[in-house]
Order: sequence, then structure tokens, then C-alpha cells
Amino acid sequence: MQKVSSDISEAPSIFNRLAEVLDSYKKGLIPLSAVSARDLAAFEKVKGELYQLYQKWQTIFIWQDGPLVQAMKNGDLFLVDEISLADDSVLERLNSVLEPDRKLVSIVCSLCV
Repeated sequence: MQKVSSDISEAPSIFNRLAEVLDSYKKGLIPLSAVSARDLAAFEKVKGELYQLYQKWQTIFIWQDGPLVQAMKNGDLFLVDEISLADDSVLERLNSVLEPDRKLVSIVCSLCV
């Protein structure tokens, strides 16, 4: 039995090792006396979920709609309190929302790309 590292930088090698173990069971290289097909399916599912978590961890930026975009998508009302305090750049973006076409125009930040 090998100890599994909790260091995230070791994740790719751990995933490779988990895949090797799973393949060994599937190919019959390791006896299935104490492991059922159901156990193997559960093991494979957990391996997949861990890999998805690792991919999320590697993601630098995840887009998330804000309250205005959510309200527009759902056809809901959106209350903007004290709009006079907003920056001009924010008001410019909101201007397109208030027009009949109701489009939300965004600017891509050169530092974010």
C-alpha cells in the first residue's frame, strides 16, 4: 500500500497511478476477491470527480453572471440605487441596457486576457 501525497502539484502523477490501479483490476491483473464490479464503478466515479476538482483548481478565471445579467436573463426587474454615484464608465454600459434593444455591452480588460 502506497501513501498518497496531499500536495496538489502531485495530482497528475496520482491520477496516473489511480488509472493504473483501475486498469489492473479491469484487466484481471489484481484478483477481484474483495472488490466487486460495483466497488470498481464507485472508484472510477470518485476518480473522475477528483479530476474535475483538480481542473477547477487549475482554472484561473471563471465567468459568473452578476445580478444585472441574471435579472436580464430571467426577465426580472433590477433596482439601481444611487445611480448618480456610479462612474461614467458604468453609466455608459447601463445606457445600452436602457435602450429599446436592451443589449449589454462589455469591455475586455487587457490585463485580464
